[in-house]
Amino acid sequence: MSRRIFLMITLFWLATAVHAQQGLHINGLLSGKIISQGEMAAIGGVEVRVRGRALSKYNLNFYHSYHFMATAGQKAKVDELITKDRLKAISSEVTTKGRAVTTILTMPAEGANNRFICYIVRPKGKAAELTVVYMEGRVRNISELRKLIK
Repeated sequence: MSRRIFLMITLFWLATAVHAQQGLHINGLLSGKIISQGEMAAIGGVEVRVRGRALSKYNLNFYHSYHFMATAGQKAKVDELITKDRLKAISSEVTTKGRAVTTILTMPAEGANNRFICYIVRPKGKAAELTVVYMEGRVRNISELRKLIK
């Protein structure tokens, strides 16, 4: 009985996590369609999902990130997804610090939740260290989020 309850809770959590990024091209990466969980583990990638009270002080209710060393082909695919999402973005911001390039996209709201994508690229020879972050919540904009994080 307890195993069944655990399974139902886990399936509900996964379903709501996948729904959060629905309609975004980057969902292909975050849902494991571009790089499987097995591949991600093999290359030392890290996936983080946080939902609920831990994010409430940032006015967020969902945070999902992937951090990994990407081959040139994987980077090209993620770049393509980000470019497609940028076309739908309300606003975008690109900053460069050294060789690292950070792209922040403000996506159209989904219901009462504002949605953001952050993409950080750090070239490392022929490979690149990539970080892709999806955030959603009631935080109004990136400037407000920066103030809350500091």
